[in-house]
Amino acid sequence: MNNILEEHGDAVKCALVSLIVMTFILASVKCMNSWLPIFDVGYYYHNDEAAIGYEKYKPVITVDYAVYVDKGSIFSVFDYVTVKDFDGADISHLASVEGTIDTSKEGLQYVRVSVKNEKGYSASKKINILVE
Repeated sequence: MNNILEEHGDAVKCALVSLIVMTFILASVKCMNSWLPIFDVGYYYHNDEAAIGYEKYKPVITVDYAVYVDKGSIFSVFDYVTVKDFDGADISHLASVEGTIDTSKEGLQYVRVSVKNEKGYSASKKINILVE
């Protein structure tokens, strides 16, 4: 045993230090993930409650799978999209639309619908529209 330490002492010390450091890093990451800060609420959730809380209060934007619009017609994105809050209430009045659809031109176009509810949670969805 003494011969091994004499010949490979520095390598053994380096390996032990590396093992201790890796154990510390893994333990730190595990602990850090179990307490997630939620800054907009102002306190910490334990374990997965933060993710559950976000999903619980997140608004929902739904749209038909494919939106087809006739060339030259009048288009309103809210004829195809519903925006509801976590409790099912319609919050379309809080939504904003980024982009425009030119129905005089055929082809695939898109807009982005975004909304932020009264609790401060937001959702966004890209809506593809095919003008034919």
